[in-house]
Amino acid sequence: PDGAHSITENQLDFSLGSYSFASGTGTNCTFNAGGTASATIAAGSTPTNANCTFNNHLSTGTLRLIKNVIIDNGGTATASNFNLHVKSEGVDVAGSPQVGSSTGTVYTLASGSYTVSEDTPPTGYTQTGVVCDGQITNSVTVVAGQEKVCTITNDDQQAYIIVDKSVVNLNGGTAEPDDFLLTVGGNPVFDGVAYAINPGTYTVGETLLPGYSAGSWGTDCNTNGNVTVALGQTKTCTITNRDLPGHLIVHKVTNPVDTVTSFPLNIFIRTGGIEGDKARTIISGTPLDITVQTGTYSVGEAPKTGWSTTDNTCNDIDINIGETKECTITNTKLGSIAGFKFNDLDGDGFWDSGEPTLADWFISITSSAYGTQRTQTGSDGSYLFDNLLPATYS
Repeated sequence: PDGAHSITENQLDFSLGSYSFASGTGTNCTFNAGGTASATIAAGSTPTNANCTFNNHLSTGTLRLIKNVIIDNGGTATASNFNLHVKSEGVDVAGSPQVGSSTGTVYTLASGSYTVSEDTPPTGYTQTGVVCDGQITNSVTVVAGQEKVCTITNDDQQAYIIVDKSVVNLNGGTAEPDDFLLTVGGNPVFDGVAYAINPGTYTVGETLLPGYSAGSWGTDCNTNGNVTVALGQTKTCTITNRDLPGHLIVHKVTNPVDTVTSFPLNIFIRTGGIEGDKARTIISGTPLDITVQTGTYSVGEAPKTGWSTTDNTCNDIDINIGETKECTITNTKLGSIAGFKFNDLDGDGFWDSGEPTLADWFISITSSAYGTQRTQTGSDGSYLFDNLLPATYS
């Protein structure tokens, strides 16, 4: 009909995307900013016709993809060390992928659904969250004329060192692993407990206890206890210490010197234990080294014909792990005095032929060191003082 008319449009098919009014042209037709056309027509021999053309373009919004990197465990990566994707139906959109940005990379996109993701992060970093449009999800719907924001967050992983300490007590030791002062970089740690560190090279150590062997570091540590740990790694350093046996060294002194005669010894164990038999032999000039556990020991010897034990410092000797104690047993060779008692008929002081022996007489000898000893003559007049220690006798 004649007159003024308003013309609008509505999109019916969205399979190729969402479109909006961009501009309009025509004859006897004007367009306002909202995309409504106004046309005037009139009938007559020369009619007034109107022609209105709508120009549309694809509706777009924006997606800002932010990379957030949390550094609280010694990491050094920045947002640009990560590679981020924006995809539509599994295919990267134009401009994707790009390195991450802490302020965000802006994509202009047609209205629709998209997903965000990242390549495998650098070693030592864990993805801790993806948030799109305020929701915990990697999917986002872009709306024409609006900006949506997605943030992918990664956190640097904690690194650790574990000191694994073993103590072998076979010789009476009682120490436990934490009795040794264990350290990482000079800081005290506990056996078997993961110690949190920043990435770097560290030296582990221990304070050696008396009576224990110094072990060698191993597993992830070199023999000097040095280890390098990267972000997110856990390294273990092992060491074993053993209690050391004690030693009791017995010296034999003979008077006079005798380096041939052997003397039987017996080791008395008050507490502890020894390596080998308790019965040993020793000769002068050759010390006897007895391997022992922690305990108390004494060393004695059986009587030796012709010898007397004149000194023994090997009594109740306390030996701890790793200790060496020394003691001495002294033996003195014994002598004898023998003779005959006779009747000196002619008084010349010599035992002459025919002078009889005297039985059952008491004979005495005296020394300042050992006093007086007495014996009785035999039926043949003989007497004997044996097992005498060196001295001057009268």
